[in-house]
Order: sequence, then structure tokens, then C-alpha cells
Amino acid sequence: RDCLLNIKGDWDRTKPSRRASVASILPRVQSLIANGEEYGENDLENMRPVFMASAPRLQTLHIVGSYDLWDPHFTNFIAHRTPTLRNISLNRIIFPWALHVPHLRSLKLTTGMYNWALGDGPEFEHTFGDVLSTLQAACFLEELVTWGDVIWNAPRELPMPIISPPLRKVCIEGSVRWVGPLVAALQANANLKLDFISEEYGINNPPPSQPEIVEDSSTISAYASDVLRNHLTGRGSGEAPAFTVFHMGVSAKFLVFRLDFEALPPS
Repeated sequence: RDCLLNIKGDWDRTKPSRRASVASILPRVQSLIANGEEYGENDLENMRPVFMASAPRLQTLHIVGSYDLWDPHFTNFIAHRTPTLRNISLNRIIFPWALHVPHLRSLKLTTGMYNWALGDGPEFEHTFGDVLSTLQAACFLEELVTWGDVIWNAPRELPMPIISPPLRKVCIEGSVRWVGPLVAALQANANLKLDFISEEYGINNPPPSQPEIVEDSSTISAYASDVLRNHLTGRGSGEAPAFTVFHMGVSAKFLVFRLDFEALPPS
């Protein structure tokens, strides 16, 4: 029967013959979850038989890599062989920004290293414009999570809100100078729950190579206020409040703020 399949497994422990079998049935797969061991084999290279196949019904793709990986075959797979893809979750896999995934509903990205430690290959040449291009094309995006390295170059100036998909949940972690512009580019809406965690590495004990030098928490807070100001300018006049719950906390290494929405009782 032509039923849809869900596949889940530890990819780096799978025999080559089994990998080939998965590739052969990929046209019937709607969910693919592939786990790798940290510091194990190159999971993306082992998955190339899958990336070379067509996945016309794939809606959910979740890959846990051994370490931060990038592969051009993976980029081509997302771009040309997954027309119905809705949910992408990548752990220690570098997302190919600038791609357009038109039916994307959920994008969750977790990486382990930070921009100051990156190499100079094509996988590390993403610009902030590439990020905006992907998100502007994701007209149905409801959930965005980035945790760890952002793998893009920060813009020189904070953008105004130009991204307006129907986002309901956004969780972003990283240095405010790198990921703050992403928050600023998101248009505020009354259904959006936003969690922002700015982790400024090396404020108290700077390592030999640090991602940036932050003078003190007041500098972080000042930049964060500019981020919030730009984000909230996207609220149209006469619309419901962009948020009714605001929490903010500052410590030596972290700035955390949360914007949430709760329906107010009629006056």
C-alpha cells in the first residue's frame, strides 16, 4: 500500500545497505529523524544516499549531528528535493541560509561553536541578508528557535521590522550584537511569544579569543533597548498591543527578556 512512513534511527550506527534502503523508500517518507553521536562520524556524509534521493512527501526533518557540519548535498536536498517540507530541526548541523522553504512552519537550529571560532569555507559565508531572505520567504513560519552559534555576519546597523510571518514562538540565544538584529527585524504581533537570551561570553574572564568585548551590562542593556524599540515599531496603529507581559533580567553574563501576550479583560 502507498502509506506514508516515519523513520527514526541512529544514523551513524546504520549499515550502508540499510541507508540505501531508506533512500529507496524516501518518496513515501513524511518524517525523518536521524540521530548522530557527538564527536562521531560525519553524519551528513553518511546520509548522502538520502540527500541524493527525492522526498516529495517529507514534512519533518530532524537531524542530530556529531559536531557542527555542513554539506553541499544537504543544501541541494533542502532546496530541490523536499517541496512539502514544513518542520526543520538541526542540532550541530549548519543551516544553509538564503534558501527559500515556502511551506516552512517550524525552524529549530542548535549549534555548538561560536562565530569567533569559525573557519572560512563557503558554509561560513552567510550574511544577515541571507537570513532575512530565508525568513521573508517563509510566509507560514510559526516557530523560530536559534540556540548557539548564529553562523552569519551581523549587520552594521539594526534593521527595522521587515519580517512578518505569523510567528507565535521565537526563542533566540546568543550575543546581543549578533542575534539582536534578528529580533529587531521581526514585526511585533499580539500572538508572538518572544524569549531572548543574550549570553555575552568573556565579560568576567575573557578567553584568548572571544567573540566580542562587552564593557559592562549597561552596554548590553542599551543595545537591547534599541533592539526592542525597532521590534515594536512594527506594531500598526489601532492594533492590539504587541505584548502585555514584559520580563527583563540582567546579570554579569546574561541579559534575558521575554515578551508575551495575555488577553486583557474588557474595560
